[in-house]
Amino acid sequence: MKPLSLHCIACGKGKLITVDSRPCHGGIRRRKECTRCGYRVTTIEKVVGEIRQRRKRVREVA
Repeated sequence: MKPLSLHCIACGKGKLITVDSRPCHGGIRRRKECTRCGYRVTTIEKVVGEIRQRRKRVREVA
């Protein structure tokens, strides 16, 4: 599966690439830069919850 990439909010054409990552306050701070216009943006990623999923079991019918 191909990872999703963010588009630049300034020019709308370029893609944002991560230029710096640092841990901060229980999350990760990432500095991103547009490949086209050079606009920079900071994102903070935090885990907000955990999703648990049950496995569906398939049973054979005799």
